[in-house]
Amino acid sequence: MEPILKIEDLSVSYGAIKALQNVNITVNKGGVVAILGSNGAGKSTLLKTISGLVPLEQGHIIFNGQDISTTSVERITDLGISHTPEGRQIFADLSVYENLKIGAFTVKETQITPDKVYDEVKKRPRIKQLLDQLGDEGETITLTKEETIANNFARVYGLFPVLLERKKQIASTLSGGEMQMLAIGRALMGSPDLLIMDEPSLGLAPMIVQNIFKIIKELNDSGITVLIVEQNALQTLKIADYAYVLKVGKVVNEGKAKDLLNDQSLIDAYLGK
Repeated sequence: MEPILKIEDLSVSYGAIKALQNVNITVNKGGVVAILGSNGAGKSTLLKTISGLVPLEQGHIIFNGQDISTTSVERITDLGISHTPEGRQIFADLSVYENLKIGAFTVKETQITPDKVYDEVKKRPRIKQLLDQLGDEGETITLTKEETIANNFARVYGLFPVLLERKKQIASTLSGGEMQMLAIGRALMGSPDLLIMDEPSLGLAPMIVQNIFKIIKELNDSGITVLIVEQNALQTLKIADYAYVLKVGKVVNEGKAKDLLNDQSLIDAYLGK
């Protein structure tokens, strides 16, 4: 499989503290890769460094063949990486709709296959005409920026109907699960190729957690590559293809998710004896 993201010999320090040491990770296009480890292992630092929020000390971050090691946060988002941070970090004083609209600030016109165009957008006269002109399978149409945003709204509201119901509601009044849905929805508004998720199940009720993981799997099935940090190792390994285990800033174990699910030492360390 073709890698969408490669982390090569990555090291990050906070002053004298080594947060990451010579970390090497590959994320293949179309996959779900999990980063596991206890508190303080460096998981969130890894994601923040990929997103440009934390500067690296040494090493390289390669995204779609391009070295983004010193690229700005805005440019990284523009290239197709969206990050749902730990603790959601939504804009509490804005409405659900306004939070989602902010997530689309880097969107441009897009080439898209007909199966990825939602019914609300297909009904538009220009789009209907373009679709009627298509011949062979695999052909694409070009959506304008405004059409792309509308299509992304349709996608998010389809995944999270509650956000459509609450689109005028102030974000701070949502439940914890709804806030997490909003954080994921906001990230999807940017049309990402790679979705980075930091502890999406943190603080949520078990039933909500199951729904969140189901949605992550659906997003991956739709073509989005996912890199996820989670303390809920069991649920994460069930949806992941591959996983890395961090300990004190170093990769100490890696392998296919289904193999790690049967690794008793991993289960003892991260799932409880």
